[in-house]
Amino acid sequence: MGMRDRWLHQFGHPSGLRGRAVGRLLDRMHRRVYGGALECLDLASHHDVLEIGFGGGVGLGVLGECLREGTGTLTGIDISHEMVRHNTKRFASDVQSGKLHLSIADVADLPFPDDHFDRAVAVNTVYYWPVPAKGLAEVGRVLKPEALFLIAVGERKNGKSMRLSIPGHTAYSEADLTALFDEAGYDDIASCRVPTRPGWNGLFVYGRNPKR
Repeated sequence: MGMRDRWLHQFGHPSGLRGRAVGRLLDRMHRRVYGGALECLDLASHHDVLEIGFGGGVGLGVLGECLREGTGTLTGIDISHEMVRHNTKRFASDVQSGKLHLSIADVADLPFPDDHFDRAVAVNTVYYWPVPAKGLAEVGRVLKPEALFLIAVGERKNGKSMRLSIPGHTAYSEADLTALFDEAGYDDIASCRVPTRPGWNGLFVYGRNPKR
């Protein structure tokens, strides 16, 4: 693997010094994306929330702030040991208080009981899921009935999906994500867009977990 490929690999699985640098870059890129996600999630301070693939941790801060004054908790999973270590230190007070729980886990095999969360969010991570359908089904298992799951991806303002030369990266359009939610049995599937940086939108597709 050449130098370029080693750096690109970090976007899907950050590790070591390169991973920490990529985590800081992703934080800057994603801050406005989380603002758009909040508009769609209808998040309340009593909700228990799952973030899938928190990376550099900017979303943990944004989501955690929304829950700070209520009884809700935030749980984050990531496949990167480096990102879990980094954010456990970064948000040490929230971890110690029990408001934040971080663990190493894969979206296709979540270590949580059925009907556990009120909201779930995955920002710019679905590109790297080997079998997205398994991920959506597993998230549906751990969500309470009628809870919301939101997936965010990048999209050029001309409507083209984000395609990057990154190993393991798969681009998804609005139609692709809508089909995944539909096939996984979610209800009330909807989408919206929010400008995130020049020439780019955040595309948000979300659905409601069906009643059992």
